[in-house]
Amino acid sequence: MKEKIKHLFKKIYRNQKGFTLVELMIVVIILGVLAGVAIPRYLARTDTAKINSTLSTLQALQGAMNNYYTDENLGNGKFPVGDAEAAAEAAIELELEKALNAAGLTWAGIKDGYGKSLKYGVDATGSKFILYSQGKDAVNSGDEIICTDKQQPVSGKNVGTDYTGTGKPYNGVVIVDSIT
Repeated sequence: MKEKIKHLFKKIYRNQKGFTLVELMIVVIILGVLAGVAIPRYLARTDTAKINSTLSTLQALQGAMNNYYTDENLGNGKFPVGDAEAAAEAAIELELEKALNAAGLTWAGIKDGYGKSLKYGVDATGSKFILYSQGKDAVNSGDEIICTDKQQPVSGKNVGTDYTGTGKPYNGVVIVDSIT
């Protein structure tokens, strides 16, 4: 009896040398289906996270702008506009830095969720501003994320970088190319 069992085990193990081609193909197909479902979901989640990160950054910056505007010692009824005699962008950046520092925000390294520089625009009187991210592709193509002195941060198709949201350009502002 013992010999028969030994012989049976030897026969079973001797004939099993690996997986068949059909078994390997089934495994490859299952892995392909799982990857086809999981990868797009993962990419959509990461894009959503980047948008949400940008929205929260813009909301914090908008709060800093409003604090600056209402502070009698800093803005005194104006958003960071800079000195008219200095180079426009450099002067605006200095005032913007002052506004953010007053709110306890660190000036260096503020980026959108995509790791790109944010844009800031203000009219000559300092009565309105726009803060925005150019979105995933870093060009004005309809995926921008914006906020203004009157509008909470918003993202979506064709938000644009206009102040009114009506498709008309935000006239009379100097856009600071990078807030870094």
